[in-house]
Amino acid sequence: MIQVRVTGKCSRISKRQVREAVSFYSSLIISRRLLNYLTVRVEFKNLWKTDKCTGTCCPEYDEPRPRDFIVEVNSEMSKKKILETLAHELVHMKQFAYGELKHYLKIPKTRFLDELFDNEREVQSDENYWFSPWEIESWGRQPGMYVLYKQYLFDKDNK
Repeated sequence: MIQVRVTGKCSRISKRQVREAVSFYSSLIISRRLLNYLTVRVEFKNLWKTDKCTGTCCPEYDEPRPRDFIVEVNSEMSKKKILETLAHELVHMKQFAYGELKHYLKIPKTRFLDELFDNEREVQSDENYWFSPWEIESWGRQPGMYVLYKQYLFDKDNK
């Protein structure tokens, strides 16, 4: 099972709920075998101050198929938005873990499914963000993952 650590402060959701959501979401999109080797640190911070975003996901180390990840989540959002953001960022974690997505550190390029994208020209603008294939997958999976999680919680509470 995936190892989850939660750091930072957030009054809208408990650490237990975050660990449960991360475990649930990751089990939807990552094989059980691979989950046994993954660790994720979920960090709550006010990302509006620094990055003007709801969340980020990046490998902790620069490896071809990383196993350790940091997911940052904006602590100033509602519980629903936090859960949706976790789903979105965990799709990116899946993309990194399977070697589908790689952000190069020394050159401003991103590789997704063997296609190379120029970050300065093709990714950085708001318009291009929405058409990046890794974001299309993440935004596409996010709503369904959230709905399935809410159904899981409803079923668990009504046993």
